[in-house]
Amino acid sequence: GFLTRPHRSLAITGAALAATLAFSADARAGGHVSADNLVIPKMTQEQKDGIRASIDKVADYDDEQLGQIMARLATEHGYLSDPELTGEVGILLLAHGYHGEGYGEFKQAFKKVYTTYPTAYGFGLGILRSDHLEEPIKKLEAAGAKTVIIIPASSAYYSDMVRQWHYALGTGDTWGYIEPPKVETNAELVWAPYPMAHPIIGEILTDHAMEMSTDPSNELVVIMGHGPSDVPDNDKELAILAEQAERLIAAGFARVEVANVQDDAPLDMRAANVERIRGWITGAQDAGMDVIVVPTAMTESGLMRKLVKDVEEYGVAFNDSGVMTHPRFPDWIDEVIANATAEIN
Repeated sequence: GFLTRPHRSLAITGAALAATLAFSADARAGGHVSADNLVIPKMTQEQKDGIRASIDKVADYDDEQLGQIMARLATEHGYLSDPELTGEVGILLLAHGYHGEGYGEFKQAFKKVYTTYPTAYGFGLGILRSDHLEEPIKKLEAAGAKTVIIIPASSAYYSDMVRQWHYALGTGDTWGYIEPPKVETNAELVWAPYPMAHPIIGEILTDHAMEMSTDPSNELVVIMGHGPSDVPDNDKELAILAEQAERLIAAGFARVEVANVQDDAPLDMRAANVERIRGWITGAQDAGMDVIVVPTAMTESGLMRKLVKDVEEYGVAFNDSGVMTHPRFPDWIDEVIANATAEIN
């Protein structure tokens, strides 16, 4: 049968929380309330056309549909440290978003950070707005930060989301979706590398596979993740995962495959990715092998549940532990902060 670690449920879905955030935040920036209580942001025709051109999934959306999806893609920001904590180095954590139990796992993973350095977070794509970047940086500056170390707490780096962040922060020349407002700050911004390429993350993926293993020499491991929609970006991410796969081969697993479902891509592209994964699974099982699926998702999430559904009927062992929940993840955090502080002028 289908095996997983004890599965956790979210207290509130990401979509529902995003809708709530949209209502509370975007209402201040104008817009109108839709029938289902979403606050539809004001967009110029140029913005609408730019979004349709840059995101395949919404290319055919009419104005109402586009407004609703933009309302659901609300940005969010917050401050994690005690208000009394000050320091010349602040930390800004960036991600698509963590909610429910995933947010709890996110906070636990970075507890040492936000009790040591002034620390804030910004969640969201930032297609229309950059306040989820600017407001946290302002709070960090108010806490004394002259340098802000930016940690992308995301499973993918080569993505439009990351390009959008870089452009808004003045550290990149190309935006991901449409041109966002630029962030104004006097702080020096230092980017830490993203997690997935790091050897410690390879150790975590290997451990997660071993937790489900009974005989590595007769097992296929599928490393499975979200992935960017853009094919060249996804190819770069898969190359990184392929390097991590070598660690699992060295640990004794017979075969390792890597795949991203490209969850935000058009449905036919996602379906083709899932079918390829299922083909690996059934091919291995026909050859008498067992199959383990290890996701690259950082925390408990809606994505994790989607990945479970993609393969649950195939009798695989699925480790639904987020990468951030592993005891070694804080070691990755310590290392990237130590390297980043060494770069500070």
